[in-house]
Amino acid sequence: MRPMTLVTSAAIVVFGFGGLARAMEPHPNGLVGSTFPADFPRILDASLGVPVIGFGGSQGRVEHVPVIFLHGNNDTPFPTTCNPFGYIHNLAQFFLDAGYSPRELWGLGYQGRAPSGWTSSPTASASR
Repeated sequence: MRPMTLVTSAAIVVFGFGGLARAMEPHPNGLVGSTFPADFPRILDASLGVPVIGFGGSQGRVEHVPVIFLHGNNDTPFPTTCNPFGYIHNLAQFFLDAGYSPRELWGLGYQGRAPSGWTSSPTASASR
């Protein structure tokens, strides 16, 4: 093998595997959080008097149309002690892995009045 070919091959291996290693990371852009940023306004649930739960970020640039995720009935924006589902969190992670920034991904929870017999909202402990 000629010296120049060897140097070129070595550069391809070093730089190529560096990018491959990053691509093989399970979440190369990080993980979606389970809180709002510290400077996000506190929105109170009118029927419970506690802040709504959700997630969003202040990191990154806004380069895509921001996405706001709303969960369905009997769900939360992320898994909690009372609800192991929170599937919109998984969908937001998909978008983050695809190149969206945390600043472009927001999940908002709504609790509503707890069913009779409950002393508090099942998600109140997850609020900040």
